[in-house]
Amino acid sequence: MSTAGTIVVGVDSTTSAGLAAGWATRLSDSVRLVHAAADGKVPDWLLGLAAATAATPEVVAGAGDPDAVAALLRERARGAAMLVVGGHGRSAHPGLQAGDLAAGLAADPPCPVAVVHGLDAESPLPATGPVVVGTDGGPAGTAALDAAADLARTLGADLVVVHAWTDVAPGAHRRTDDPEVLAEHGREVTEAARRRVAERQPGLAVETDPVQDTALRALLHRAERAQVLVVAPRVGTPPPAAAMQAGSTTRSLVAFAPCPVVVVPLPG
Repeated sequence: MSTAGTIVVGVDSTTSAGLAAGWATRLSDSVRLVHAAADGKVPDWLLGLAAATAATPEVVAGAGDPDAVAALLRERARGAAMLVVGGHGRSAHPGLQAGDLAAGLAADPPCPVAVVHGLDAESPLPATGPVVVGTDGGPAGTAALDAAADLARTLGADLVVVHAWTDVAPGAHRRTDDPEVLAEHGREVTEAARRRVAERQPGLAVETDPVQDTALRALLHRAERAQVLVVAPRVGTPPPAAAMQAGSTTRSLVAFAPCPVVVVPLPG
């Protein structure tokens, strides 16, 4: 992923959308603010936001329910470097960082999708800390790794590569794998990630963290001090040695992480 291209930001009049727009301008000089309005008119708040962020406003006539807005943003994000939405929209539920629109877009991202929020609706976005990425060494994890390395370079941040492994299989029963074999696999995955980043982004500071834990707990822990968290969804059954069961993990991270979360689409 490169943020050199245009970033599309779905916006409304909420503070969360304004934070998302400002965050996007940290990544690209080409940002388009897309708003759905039943009457198709450009509201004053959008003109103000565009002026404050030096972004291009675009209003599309259409319904404002989450499904309709999601379809609109998917269409507008075709070919974009990233699609960005605020986490604390009007459809957010108590205790969650992301509303229905953000969660739906992140569940099936048309391009890298950033759900932008801080610890809560009133907190500023984290401006320091590393970019944290979860990877299992497979194609999805590698796509997330590459995206995270690009983001770290753009933001001037360090990169932390997390591979979580556990000897507890889905269904809460013990796996037959030797724990030391799982741990060694984790070290191999993170060292391979370090080498890949060194080839693609020479000079970028990389910390590796192969850890015995669930992916969700490990990434939420790291997200407490991160400025961005990067993941990729998983499809199908995880291989025996993999720890990143990222279907439910990705959804939970989008909902609960205290920093912006970027979900990278599966390759291919």
